[in-house]
Amino acid sequence: MDKEAALTLPVKPSQKTVFDHLNNEYRSVSEMCRKYGIPRQSYEQRKNKGWDIEKILTTPVRSKTISCTDHLGNSYDSIKEMCAHYNITYKTFINRIANGWTLEETLTISSRENLLNPKIFQDKNIDLSKIKLQNGYKIIFYGKNYYIDHEGNIFKNVKSMCEYHDVSTSLFLSRLKKGMSVKEALYKKKVKDHLGNEFESKSKMYSHYGLSRQTAEARLKNGWSLEKTLTYKTRKGK
Repeated sequence: MDKEAALTLPVKPSQKTVFDHLNNEYRSVSEMCRKYGIPRQSYEQRKNKGWDIEKILTTPVRSKTISCTDHLGNSYDSIKEMCAHYNITYKTFINRIANGWTLEETLTISSRENLLNPKIFQDKNIDLSKIKLQNGYKIIFYGKNYYIDHEGNIFKNVKSMCEYHDVSTSLFLSRLKKGMSVKEALYKKKVKDHLGNEFESKSKMYSHYGLSRQTAEARLKNGWSLEKTLTYKTRKGK
C-alpha cells in the first residue's frame, strides 16, 4: 500500500501514530489537530464529508464571532460581547430573538423581575375601573394592551409573560388555541426517565445519560423502551 492510500484510511484505536499530508508523525489525531489549530470535531466532520487529509488540516476554521450593533448604534466584536455589556446571557439573547422580541427589548430587559409590572400599574392611585380584561389574559388600559398571568402578575407584552414562565410564545399561543387555560398554557411540563427523575427537557435527560438527541430518538422510533434507550451503552471498537 502506498503512503497516499495509507493516509486516507481511518485511524484505528490500535494504531499508535498518525501522519499528516507532509508525512509528519503524531502520537494521536488530537495532537495533529492541535498542531494545525483545528478542533477535533471539525476534523471528524470534514473527514466524514470525504475531504482529503491536506484539505482537512489546512482549511481555516471559520470564526463564530460576528460583529454586531445594538439598538443605539454601538458596535461590538461579537454578540456575546454585546450580551455581556447588557448583562444578559447569550442563551437568553437567542431565545428572545427567536421568540420575536425586538433588539431593544432583548437587550434592555436584564432580569426576570424586570419582566413584571409596567410602571403604570405601580401607581397606587390607579383607577381600576378603567381596566378591561379580554381573553383571560389581556388587559386594556387607556387604549394600551398589557397582559396578566394566572398569578396576577402583569406584563407589558406576551413575550415577557412567556419568558417569565420559561415557555416559548408560540407554544403558549398554540395551547390557548387548543382550549387550555392561561395557567395550563404557561405550565412548563417536565419529562421523566424510567426511574422517575424529572428533567426540564428531553435534551437535558438525554444529555444526563450521555446520549445525543439523534441517537435517543432513533432508538425510541425503533421500538426501544425508555429504559433501554437511556441505559444501553454502545461497545467501543465495534
